[in-house]
Amino acid sequence: MHFPGAVAAMLLLLISLSVALPRGCYLCGYVTPKQLVQIGRATASCDGAKFPAECATADQAAPFISAAFGKFNIATSTEKAALIALIMSESGQFKSNFRHDVAGQGTRNMQMFRFNLEYALSFPELVPQVNAIRGGEGTPISAISPDGQNAIRDLVLPNRYSFGSAMWFYTVKCTDAVKKGVRAGGEAGFRDFLTICVGTKVSDTARVLYANAVATLVHDA
Repeated sequence: MHFPGAVAAMLLLLISLSVALPRGCYLCGYVTPKQLVQIGRATASCDGAKFPAECATADQAAPFISAAFGKFNIATSTEKAALIALIMSESGQFKSNFRHDVAGQGTRNMQMFRFNLEYALSFPELVPQVNAIRGGEGTPISAISPDGQNAIRDLVLPNRYSFGSAMWFYTVKCTDAVKKGVRAGGEAGFRDFLTICVGTKVSDTARVLYANAVATLVHDA
């Protein structure tokens, strides 16, 4: 079987990423750069990025998003649509990777520090660094300085971690009822995902991105 060059390169990257990740359905989570651009046109380039070093294009993001869907066994188009809409709305369509005015907040879904700490600890290779920064395994969050919070957050800012944080959060923090609504599709399920699980409002931007994602991933599936 012959794959176009870009597709073949993405498949090779997915396979290489999967070596270091828990067993999952890696190819069932596959999304393409073209699909990401259809959902959010600004992901085609980093033009206009306030902090260019934080920006990622759809070409750069697609393999990591796909790998995260596979790692967490997120295979339904409706779940993918909701999660991509969240990531794009929170990161300004991949232009930002962290908040500059809130200590410890970041990754592509802009989760707060307490979640970034838990997320970082879910990777065995990061645990020694996390514990070194916070001064020991038992250190309470309240005792971690803003600089320490930023340093721990920075551990999960590389693309292989940052583009998977929303999938991790959805998997470990959302209730079965919320997940059932997201899988069912529709604006009500997306609204409950954001308001009940994520704890944020449904902005006009998020609503448009979700509609685009549904049109791209669900209706065209």
